[in-house]
Amino acid sequence: MAPDSNRTQALFDRLLRITRRASGATPEAVHQLRTTIRRIETLVAGTLPAPGRKEEKTLKQFDRLRRRAGKVRDLDAQIQALDSVRLESVTRDRARVMAFLEKARVKREGRLMRAFEREMDRGLEKRAKRTAALLQQAARAAGADEQRFLAHALNEFASAVKQHPALNEGNLHAFRMACKRVRYLAEMAGEGPRVATVIEPLKQIQDAIGSWHDWVTLIATAESVLKPTGQVPLLSALRASARSRYLEAIRIAADAKRALLELREQKREPGKQVTRSEPVATRVATAATA
Repeated sequence: MAPDSNRTQALFDRLLRITRRASGATPEAVHQLRTTIRRIETLVAGTLPAPGRKEEKTLKQFDRLRRRAGKVRDLDAQIQALDSVRLESVTRDRARVMAFLEKARVKREGRLMRAFEREMDRGLEKRAKRTAALLQQAARAAGADEQRFLAHALNEFASAVKQHPALNEGNLHAFRMACKRVRYLAEMAGEGPRVATVIEPLKQIQDAIGSWHDWVTLIATAESVLKPTGQVPLLSALRASARSRYLEAIRIAADAKRALLELREQKREPGKQVTRSEPVATRVATAATA
């Protein structure tokens, strides 16, 4: 399979723009860096099943940057979540945890920016352009094939569901990561209503579970900073928020899972009519305003 060459070039252009920025690792830039590298990794895996030595080296450079960016992004998500807690009874503890997060972010941002410089000095830009050219060549040779990409994405989703048949706190994050890879694969099919029908439920799963995981991570951070010996109002508030997001994530994942599996069956049986469940859109709208 090979994606549209214009989308391939746009993906690499976006990465190069991010790496050339001199404004520092802003939360938005860090998020874009991570997601762009994830998309490129998915693209390479789907287009070059046996990448050469140079492509392998490029992927290792991307992986190092993505991991550094991930550590900064985790802190950004925790800061955003903690900032939404406005109870008067938690003011002092909230300030302590926030100070810890902000200090840690400064350190991790510095490490990320230094990693940027190292990888660029090691020829990342040149290698990225070379890899982009290879992928575009493969795209022109094979042609864009929306149907095959979507079918492959839906099959990968079915495999993820089979690996995680009953979602719980122990496997929810792993399921999200699998869905994220499926989403990036589906995006390579291009744009249009059929592609959006696959991507939308995957994004719903990703956002809902991601929100829950951010709060779980924040709880762990707050516990390490506060070292509680008894009841702590801030921790109680964080746990309550995490619980509500967990239940919401389970509901959204169940609805989105049903919609995507039905869509997969529909594509395997063209004559079958499938109507997507109404709760998916309804609950996502609710989650977006939470």
